[in-house]
Amino acid sequence: MQHRRIVSFGLLCSMLPTSAWAETIDTSGTLICALSDVQVCAPGGPCALQTVESLDAPYFLMVSVAAKKITGTRPSGSPVDAKIELVHRSQESLFLQGTQEAFDWTLAIAEGSGKMTLTLADSDHGAVAFGACIAR
Repeated sequence: MQHRRIVSFGLLCSMLPTSAWAETIDTSGTLICALSDVQVCAPGGPCALQTVESLDAPYFLMVSVAAKKITGTRPSGSPVDAKIELVHRSQESLFLQGTQEAFDWTLAIAEGSGKMTLTLADSDHGAVAFGACIAR
């Protein structure tokens, strides 16, 4: 009987939404976000998988929600210094938005897992980068 209760409790817990178990991202300090897969798309053509290095994008982004700033260094040595213009938190994700040069961008970070998606868009191109963030 005890075994059946344990199994039933385990099944019940596995059906709960993951956000019920997720920890809230601590935005009081700096988040370090590592970029991995990047897809770049243009109208009328297929999307192409690119490397972070081939796009001269930073391997790591330092995200300070408190200072409303994202910084990093490109492989070429040039800096990234983006202002966070909007911060929104849903039940499952932290969303940061802004503009950098000719691109609008959105960074979505999953509460609990730290998985992230970065989207960039202008009138001619779009890019989606995947990765993960961790509190420093």
